[in-house]
Amino acid sequence: MASDAKQTSRIRRRKRAMQGRKRKAKNLNQGTTQSKAALFGDEE
Repeated sequence: MASDAKQTSRIRRRKRAMQGRKRKAKNLNQGTTQSKAALFGDEE
């Protein structure tokens, strides 16, 4: 059986990984780079 400290560290690691998973999934799918229009304006 795993020690108490090992179980606690694993629980904390999982909690950190799961925080903000909706935002993280969106970043993975859509990316974080702004569009060209947002960066440089709408002029062409």
